[in-house]
Amino acid sequence: MRRIKKNRYFNGQPVQQYRQPPYWIDIGLLKGGIKVRVVRPGKKYYATNCLTLSAREVRQLYQIRGQVEEVVRVSKEKFQREGCQARSLPAQEHHATCCLIAFGILERESHQGGMGIYKLKRRLSFKDLALPLTALQRLREAA
Repeated sequence: MRRIKKNRYFNGQPVQQYRQPPYWIDIGLLKGGIKVRVVRPGKKYYATNCLTLSAREVRQLYQIRGQVEEVVRVSKEKFQREGCQARSLPAQEHHATCCLIAFGILERESHQGGMGIYKLKRRLSFKDLALPLTALQRLREAA
């Protein structure tokens, strides 16, 4: 799923020249032979390789794409997801799960505390600062 530029070739011609009405959806080939569904809801063009999605579903998924990218970015940068030294697949899956749980806890705490994830992470990094994490305490009690 991605937004494509208006000069990207779709079925042999720039997508901007493919159809003139402002709202359309069609399945075809991008340059390079990739079969996609292209949706044009106004001035923007979106392409997905999932050919069964409706135009509404394509727009909704594109809107949450930023949130998914933030989870991936934070888990890589702050939780060293790519720095996992485990060799077995189950151990790597456990590490990735722990990263996602840590992200969920930070996300919840940041909403409750009214600060961003990066600011909360910085505040938690200071060893002399005791910042209670209510979500983490609840998780420990449930386990």
